[in-house]
Formats: sequence, C-alpha cells, structure tokens
Amino acid sequence: MGQGEKVIFDLRPLSLKDADELFALTIKNKNHLKRFLTWIKDDCSIDDTKKFIIESLEKETSGKILPRAIVSNNKIIGMVGLNGINQDKNAEIGYWIDEGEQGKGIVTEATKRIITQGFNELNLNRIGLRCAVINTKSCAIPKRLGFTKEGISRQTVLIQDKFLDMEIWSILKDEWR
Repeated sequence: MGQGEKVIFDLRPLSLKDADELFALTIKNKNHLKRFLTWIKDDCSIDDTKKFIIESLEKETSGKILPRAIVSNNKIIGMVGLNGINQDKNAEIGYWIDEGEQGKGIVTEATKRIITQGFNELNLNRIGLRCAVINTKSCAIPKRLGFTKEGISRQTVLIQDKFLDMEIWSILKDEWR
C-alpha cells in the first residue's frame, strides 16, 4: 500500500457466526493486546469469544453498548464500540486492531464513524476514552479527533501484575465536527 492510500473497511454488528474468526484474530494478537487490555487472558478459549458475542448482542439490544467489527476484504481486523451507554447520555469508546493493520488510519476513521453514530443516532452528549499512558499509538487517536484531555488517572488498571496510568479524554456532542 502506498503512502496516502486509504484502506477500505466497514463497521458491522457482531454475529455468533463471527466467533471462530474473532477468536483466531484475538489469539494471533494476544501478546500485542494483553499489554494494554484487561480482558486478554493466556487461557482464553473459543467459548470465551462466544460468550463475549452473546453478551454483546444482549447488551446492544438493551441499549448499553454498540459494538462493531472492523471488516476489510471480508475479514474482521479489529473491533470498535461504545460501552457503558447510560441514561445521562454518556458512553466510553474502546477499540483494538490487528497489529499488522496499525498505522493505516483505520482505527482513527472507525472511531470517527462510531462517534458520529453515537452523537447522531443515539443522541449521546459525551463520549469518553481511556488509554494507557504508555500506549502512545492509542493515545494519539483522541488528540487527532479533537478530544479534550481531562487528566491522568494514576495506577488505575492492573495488567500483567503492573498498575498502569490511564489518560482520560472526552468529547461533547457540540464539539464534534
């Protein structure tokens, strides 16, 4: 791919039919992801992925989350979603992508799309984002998208027996372009 070329991708809802593919992608990226995400375990199984999908579908139906698979060339390459949607019109965004797909602008664009959907379709007022301070690639995304840095929550997350500081970011509906 030449510099400046855009990767074409779609965001689509999860289905139980995605379990094998999503599990394989998670296992492929386990060492990369477990440095920053608490849900990655060394002993994860296909049953964990199926359970995640089922719970995600139930929570989406009840309006608590909006998970989306990032799909390119008919393959899942990552996930993006709004979590913790509440009565105060707030949510938190989360994302991850195949390590080989990083640096192509996919997560930034996927994040833009899910934020727009959250503000326009779900009538959210505020979307927050937390990223490990040491995860500079992830922390660059809210900067690029015009989020306001609210601060750093010290030693908030325990990952691999280490407490990580988290950057706290947010954007409001009237700030979104």
